[in-house]
Amino acid sequence: MRLRHFTSSPDSQIRIHPLSARERAMKRQEAMEYGCRRSPSPGSHLLALVPVSTSNLLLSLSPLANYNLDTNEGTIFTPNTTATIGDSDNFLKDQFPALTLQQLAKINSLYPSNAYGEIRYICPGIYISKKYNELNIPIWNYHWDVVDPAQGEEGLGVPHTIEVNAIWGPNNTNGAAPASYNTTNAAIVPVAQGYWTSFVRAHNPNTHRFQGTPHWDQYGTNEARIHFVTNATAIETVPEDQRSRCSYLSSIGVDLQQ
Repeated sequence: MRLRHFTSSPDSQIRIHPLSARERAMKRQEAMEYGCRRSPSPGSHLLALVPVSTSNLLLSLSPLANYNLDTNEGTIFTPNTTATIGDSDNFLKDQFPALTLQQLAKINSLYPSNAYGEIRYICPGIYISKKYNELNIPIWNYHWDVVDPAQGEEGLGVPHTIEVNAIWGPNNTNGAAPASYNTTNAAIVPVAQGYWTSFVRAHNPNTHRFQGTPHWDQYGTNEARIHFVTNATAIETVPEDQRSRCSYLSSIGVDLQQ
């Protein structure tokens, strides 16, 4: 059943409005953000909390963690009316007021799209994974790239935290799961659940992973991560162009004052 929201008409009757894929994604994200502030949740918040500063070198944290990214992290947050570089710059400036015109120009040269997703989520995840590795703390990084047809058609791609519907199961997320997680993408559900339950049970995603799935390598000097794709999950390395973009973003991280 699709998630719906309700409004009262002037004659006090209740009307039911089906939510679009974008609206459902936003409501799911609102629930996730609420939960992340108050209790453990899947992904980077499951077994370890990451401090804002790396001055403590992460030594006070659990010796095990995983860090996530989705292919299109920023799409559910950016206005769907964005049509020009100016629109994009205005949005980024609203999110990061300390950005300079020079920095915006550099970002524009690096990104045709998806800038916000890498600035806010993807590149910090890669940076933190590197720091764990430098301290010889076990860290597993993943790239969730399971495309739901409806979200793809709406321009959302693979949005932020969509993988929770596979981790918990599509029937356990209050109707927020994309329909394909019960149909064409159903095969990814036991794969995700195998790794996550193994991580919880054995502090290693591989010990009890789903039969036939690849060994999930730790994030190391080769920057390996697992790439989740329905019926094609495999190990990949962070692409060189993404490494280059993230290197620049890390270099201005302090300037952003976040």
